[in-house]
Amino acid sequence: MSSANRNWTRVVALLTVLTFWISGCGKEDMPVVQLKYLETDWTILNPIGLNGEADDSVKVSSILEACRGPEEELSGDLTVYDTFVAYRRSMTAFEERDTFKSVSYFKGDHNYVICQDEASVSPVVRVVDEFPEFVDVTAGVPINTFPTIEHSSDKVEGYEPVDQLGNPIRIIEGSTFQLQPGILGEIELKLGAKTMLQPFIVFDPMSARYMKDVRFSIGYSDSTEQAYIVLSFGEGHYSSELLHFFDETQSNAYETTFVSLDVKPIVDDEILQLDTPVRVYTFTYIEDGEQVSEDLSFTFYPTTDGDHDSRLSDAHEREDQQADIYLHKMPYDGETPLNYPDAVRAAGIDFDDLLNAIKTARPVKRPGDTGVYRYLTINQGLKGQVFEVSYKQRSKKLDIYLTDAKRELTFKLTSEGAETFLSYFPELKKD
Repeated sequence: MSSANRNWTRVVALLTVLTFWISGCGKEDMPVVQLKYLETDWTILNPIGLNGEADDSVKVSSILEACRGPEEELSGDLTVYDTFVAYRRSMTAFEERDTFKSVSYFKGDHNYVICQDEASVSPVVRVVDEFPEFVDVTAGVPINTFPTIEHSSDKVEGYEPVDQLGNPIRIIEGSTFQLQPGILGEIELKLGAKTMLQPFIVFDPMSARYMKDVRFSIGYSDSTEQAYIVLSFGEGHYSSELLHFFDETQSNAYETTFVSLDVKPIVDDEILQLDTPVRVYTFTYIEDGEQVSEDLSFTFYPTTDGDHDSRLSDAHEREDQQADIYLHKMPYDGETPLNYPDAVRAAGIDFDDLLNAIKTARPVKRPGDTGVYRYLTINQGLKGQVFEVSYKQRSKKLDIYLTDAKRELTFKLTSEGAETFLSYFPELKKD
C-alpha cells in the first residue's frame, strides 16, 4: 500500500471514530425532558374579531411568547387594538386545570402589550418594539386611562329589571350617568364607611371594544326596600346588581334595606383618578325610625401593580411551578378531555421524584413493546412534552422506555427510575 493510501486510511478511520464519539456524546448528554409549546393543545381565540371563535391565523407561540419586554406604565393617548387568548383545555375530565393567557395590544407613547394568565395576580404591562403582523392596526379604538362619569338625562330604555322575587325595580328619576371606561381597573362603591362586597365594574383591555354607551342608574324595589345599581351598555346588554355592603366595624354584611329611599345625584362630570373617592349620590332613608343621609362614593383602583418580580404575574416566570403528569391510552387532541381510566394523573402532589426518574433515563437504540398506556404527557406552566411509552417485562421487574417522537430519541428508565415511575402510576401494575 502506498504512503498516500495509508495516510488516507488513517484519516478515514480517525473521522469515523471522531464521528462516533461526537454522536455518542451528543445522545448521552441529550436532556430527556425538553419542554416546548405543544401547539396542538392550544386554541387561539379572538374574542372581538371572530366573536370568540378560534383564530387559526395566529401562531400559538407568538401569543405565549408575548410580554418579554421591559415593564412600563401606560402613558399617552391610548388606542386599543386586538386581544388574543391562548386557551388550553384540561387534559382530563377529572381535573379542573384549564390554562389561558390573554394578550392585548395598545398604542400610546410606546407600543404596549398587556398580558394576563390564570395564575396572575394582576395584568402585566410591557413595551414592545413592534406589533406582530396579525394585529389589525387599522381598527383601533381610543380608550381613556381613567374612567369618567357624566350626568345624563337619558334613561335606560328597553329594560325592565326585577328583583330576586320577580318584583319590578323602579329606576329612580335623575339618577342616570354616562360612563366612559378606563383601560385597566375596577370601581369600588362605598356608602358612608360601608363597602360594597364586590366591585361595581371591572375594566379590562377588551372593555374598550364592547363597552360602549355605558350608563348606570340607581334602582329601587318598593316591595323589598332594597336598592340596585342598574347597568346598560352596547346594544341591549343590561344587568342589575344588588347594593349589598360590608360594615368593617361589625365584620358582617350590612343590612341592605332602605326604607323610603330618596336618591339625589351630587356630581356632574368627573374623572375618576386613582384611589380618590368621588361622591356621586346622596342616599336618604329611614333607619331605626330616624332619617339618615349617606353619600355613595365611587373609587377607581388599578388592577396592575409595578411589583411583579415578587409575584406570579407571568407564566414565563413560573416555569418551576408544579407539573401535571399524565399517562394515557390514546393521544390527546387538545379538544376532548380524557376520562379515567383512559388517562390517569400521577398520584400524589409532589412530582419531583418522578421528574428526576424521567430526567435520569439513558438513551437506547430501541423501544420496548406497546402496552395499554402508550403515552406520557408532562405539562408545566405553558409548556409541555409528550412521550410514547413502551415496556419490556422481565421475570421480576418491568423496563420502561420513553420515546420522544419529534426528536426520534428513545430513553430507558433506570431500575430505580422504573420503580419510582410505577409508584406514581400503580395502574401499570394491574395490566
